[in-house]
Amino acid sequence: MPNPIESPKRIGRPRNKKSDKAILNAALQLVVEKGIQGASMEAIAELAGVGKPTLYRRWNSKEYLIIDVIRELNLRVAFKDSGNFRDDLIQFLKEEMQIKTSNPMWFQLFYRLIGEAQTHPQFMRVLYDQLFKEGIQHILVIIKQAQLRKEIRPDLDPIFIFTLLGGPPLLYQMFLSAIIPDQIPIENWSEMVVDAMLKGIQLNPALPSD
Repeated sequence: MPNPIESPKRIGRPRNKKSDKAILNAALQLVVEKGIQGASMEAIAELAGVGKPTLYRRWNSKEYLIIDVIRELNLRVAFKDSGNFRDDLIQFLKEEMQIKTSNPMWFQLFYRLIGEAQTHPQFMRVLYDQLFKEGIQHILVIIKQAQLRKEIRPDLDPIFIFTLLGGPPLLYQMFLSAIIPDQIPIENWSEMVVDAMLKGIQLNPALPSD
């Protein structure tokens, strides 16, 4: 049996932007409500008001259709390396916060995908390769450069540092702000969280350097 997410297919008639938008919106709604398993091509086509052949002329599987949905929502923020890791990280988190909070559906989709990571590991690997791998590798290079400049501890694995400084603080802030009153003002949040975390990963002369 062929792999349903083996390769994307972009063939057929010229793209209809209106139909594509309806299809992507329908797929997003169904994935958020019913998960990957419940977002069948038949259900997506019915909700979008198009025929199922229209979907297959653009995507060879629902998995690649869902990847395109995530690509539409996941506007990338460039992590710039100015030589000052603290300032670069603050700016990156501010821009991430601004983009993610502008579309609440992003968080609904993200939480749904986290819940399905164990049941659809192959899809998650393809999703990582298609959308996230390049950006994460770029950030890891910047972290390594900051370690070489001795801005942060060289004894910590760059991936571990990324997990501390990447998505979790942003996601917790967004989640808790909905249930806990009197949260930190959003305009001050990025700087406060970066300074708090940097105290743990900044270079300490008392620690071994290898």
